[in-house]
Amino acid sequence: MQFTLDLQLCDVSTFENFIAGENKQEIEQIQQVFNTPHETGLCIWGPSGWGKSHLLQACCHQLSKEGKQAIYLPLEQHAHWTPAILEGLEQCDLICLDHIEQIINLPAWEEALFHLYNRARDAQATLMFSALTPPHLLPVQLKDLHSRLTWGISLPLKPLSDQEKARALQMRAHYRGLELSDDCTRYLFNHTTRNMKDLIQILKELDQASLEQQRKITVPFINQILKEKKNVQ
Repeated sequence: MQFTLDLQLCDVSTFENFIAGENKQEIEQIQQVFNTPHETGLCIWGPSGWGKSHLLQACCHQLSKEGKQAIYLPLEQHAHWTPAILEGLEQCDLICLDHIEQIINLPAWEEALFHLYNRARDAQATLMFSALTPPHLLPVQLKDLHSRLTWGISLPLKPLSDQEKARALQMRAHYRGLELSDDCTRYLFNHTTRNMKDLIQILKELDQASLEQQRKITVPFINQILKEKKNVQ
């Protein structure tokens, strides 16, 4: 059963849909952790757009298939919640906290996270989290929390090559029912960004625009949408 707080996983964020690149060993280690009972504490870290959110959600998808309880909590949305949202999560087999740096330096959140870590350890639940930096570099104010976060495994991700990013973006397009040609992909890389998170957001906007205008995604169409987006900004 999926433990939910009205939060939904992205359907395409699975291990099968992840372009590993040079991260094959890291993925194997991640899978080993959530398949190992009583393992508490794993940090996946690296810059934005390197696949951290995808992998955390993939872990939740995998455990859900096995009939276990998993929760994914994107902490960039913490402003919509209170620290009380962390209460009781230790009942899950797997707790995935994304963007943990978002609640660092917030005393009430740090204390709530500290207590969750202890409860998860006592309940023999697995806790994974993502960050932009390795845990020991997070500017945590609560010393006991800092020590907890550095107890576990620290796993850096490696960036994808441009070719691998193109494959990943075209795979995302395919799951949206879109055909993103090599020419279109190159155009996006040359005229927007090579950050996967930003590229996926642009793909969503192109998908919406193509539905509204009943047009295929071509280089001229992309150029039109990017110009409209720039004018709005």
